[in-house]
Amino acid sequence: MEQATTSHVSFVLALLILVLAVTSITAFSESKEAEPEDWYAIQRGLRFFASGNYAEAALWFEKALEEHPDHAGIHTVAGRAYDNLGRYKEAADSFRRAVELLPAHLNAQTNLCRAYAKLQLALQHP
Repeated sequence: MEQATTSHVSFVLALLILVLAVTSITAFSESKEAEPEDWYAIQRGLRFFASGNYAEAALWFEKALEEHPDHAGIHTVAGRAYDNLGRYKEAADSFRRAVELLPAHLNAQTNLCRAYAKLQLALQHP
């Protein structure tokens, strides 16, 4: 009986994760957010991010945001770069802006919570 209950709980959790993912993807794809025509700065930022050069990635994401300040996805990846650099205030600001632009963006919401927690710990233990 215990194994059946564990399997049931695992199934329900997997289903819940799937529903949240589909909801997030649907909200993101149905948003009125225009896709940038010029992805050069974003692509450069993503390449630097993937290689672990977060400082350079942040610079490229900032450049992309100059052209597309209302793009939630760019704010989210910029926030991830700031987070990896330990720049938690800037990370939180980026994630907060992404959530303002696209409230159903679960990735930005989750990262915003993490950034606030890291910022709080950094302030408590300088």
